Order: sequence, then structure tokens, then C-alpha cells
Amino acid sequence: MSDGIPPFLRGCTDGVLLLLHVQPGARQERMLGMHSERLRLSVRAVAEKGRANEAVISLVAAKLQLSRAQISLVRGTTSRLKDVMITGIGIAEIAARLEHGHYGRDPQ
Repeated sequence: MSDGIPPFLRGCTDGVLLLLHVQPGARQERMLGMHSERLRLSVRAVAEKGRANEAVISLVAAKLQLSRAQISLVRGTTSRLKDVMITGIGIAEIAARLEHGHYGRDPQ
């Protein structure tokens, strides 16, 4: 992590890219911490008909306190490795929100 920015966050011209490793069909929806330079998430939805992708967007929006409209899946629709674009907020603010307990612990 350089300058407080974790390796799973990448600034780009369109917003901030969030690199994810997703576990669909889990018992709980939560952010689990780092997994090979990606943020690991678990979602209850199964990987059928885009259900897990929708659950990922909802979980990221809720944990970062953003609207779903600010989050879009840009890569990995059929893979556990997903890249999500976040708009309307800077990379430093996202890192700060994550640093304050939004990942690596069970959400309450």
C-alpha cells in the first residue's frame, strides 16, 4: 500500500477501478480483505443470470456509502475476478472509507 492507497484501487480518467475477487454462493455478504492484490468479497447470490454481479454492486455501494449508479462492472461478468468502476468519489476517499473498517471485518 503506497500513500495509504491499497493495491486493489487504481485511479483512472473515468473514476476509480476496484479490483475484486468474488466468492458467490456464500453464507454471508461481506468484504473479507486482501487476496492477491484484490479485495476479496463474498456474496450470497449464486453466479447465475447476473445475480452475483448485482449483489457485488449492491455490497460495494453499501459498504462505501455510495449509490448503485456510481458503480459499474467493467470486467469479469463471468469470472470471480471482477473490475468495478466507481465514479463521483476520489481514490483517497475510497481508501479512507475502507481503512475505517469497511473491509477485513464482518459488517455490522
